[in-house]
Amino acid sequence: MSDCEVLHHCPIWSSFHSHVKAVWINNYCKGPRRERCARLQLMRAGQPVAVDLLPNGTRMPARNGSENSAVG
Repeated sequence: MSDCEVLHHCPIWSSFHSHVKAVWINNYCKGPRRERCARLQLMRAGQPVAVDLLPNGTRMPARNGSENSAVG
């Protein structure tokens, strides 16, 4: 299985700085759940993707009370 085509410029990964990032990437970007990635599905559909949207479709909590905006 090949890596996700947007893996290297997907903005969600700048939010992670631990082994958790590797778990998400191995499961969704390089693994069996790649086609189920909520971010990838929205990108392919030409829809905006919230910066805080995780591959499983859940959202990360906002940091410092900031708004979570969409990209794309």
